[in-house]
Amino acid sequence: MALPTLSKVFVGGIGPYTGDDDLRRHFQQFGYVASVHMPIDRHTGRHHGFAFIQFTCLEHLINALPYRERILCHG
Repeated sequence: MALPTLSKVFVGGIGPYTGDDDLRRHFQQFGYVASVHMPIDRHTGRHHGFAFIQFTCLEHLINALPYRERILCHG
């Protein structure tokens, strides 16, 4: 069963050395993270500096919104 798209949030400005595990750890403090998607550039093999975080419920996403800009971005 697919999760509602309302439980997905865009996060931008991610540093080049920040990975999906870093994002998952950061956002799990607000609720269960169902998935982290960091699109990868097929030519460079690096992510584009943004991600989509999907929570299992809308309440968890709402809890995380004020903190989505406070990710420790390495590099």
